[in-house]
Amino acid sequence: MRQRSQNGIIVRKTRYRESSLIVSALMDSGELISFIFKGALKSRSLISPRIIPFAVLKFTFYPKPDKTIFTASDVKVVEDFGIADADFQNQKKAAKFINYASAAVRHGDKIPEIYEILTSLFRQWRAIHGVDERILEAGFMLKILLFSGLKPALTNCAVCGKELSEAQRLWFSPSAGGFICERCPKPADSIKTDAKKALAMEKLINTPFKKYDKLSIANPEILFDFTKKFWNYHIGEVSGAKARRKNTYS
Repeated sequence: MRQRSQNGIIVRKTRYRESSLIVSALMDSGELISFIFKGALKSRSLISPRIIPFAVLKFTFYPKPDKTIFTASDVKVVEDFGIADADFQNQKKAAKFINYASAAVRHGDKIPEIYEILTSLFRQWRAIHGVDERILEAGFMLKILLFSGLKPALTNCAVCGKELSEAQRLWFSPSAGGFICERCPKPADSIKTDAKKALAMEKLINTPFKKYDKLSIANPEILFDFTKKFWNYHIGEVSGAKARRKNTYS
């Protein structure tokens, strides 16, 4: 079978036997693919130094329909966002977003928008340095939920479907699928809130990351809490033994 080249960002890499590496990557096609680089850790190998985190890499490999790990023959750096050279806290923060992106993709899925959201975030990494991390994280999750088909109901009641009004008392319920109007029954996980939270979440979805510092959002901890609860219910915790779709970046 012919070789194929495709761009992707590393999700995880692990040593295999004495001198090989297995690399899992989120590809520009929006799927997760694993590669084995045989002999990549040998002293004379030119491959290992190119397998860098937080960068767009071009993987050259042999695709086989009956295999779950493809043999890769080469890798090249296409776009380096400079995060690998940043301090540990910056790398740890960036790794969290990679974990979110990969957690939303099951093997066999193809959601290119998730890859685009991740690369967009990394391209704007320096510009968003001062943005509240809770706002950035909530916005990232919400954008991914949108393209995963799991966006919470924000403008219409998750139960009856009627348009929500700013004057109404609202409740937020992950199990119901978002915000609920005052007329509908409330599941046990419902939290009393107001329309401002729904409007703020809609803003985060529709605003580019680089403009997040221009947003005026009150109580970002509540917005983050709502989004994280919704994410954990529908996708699963990014870390922890009970995660439903766990992908650990290292």
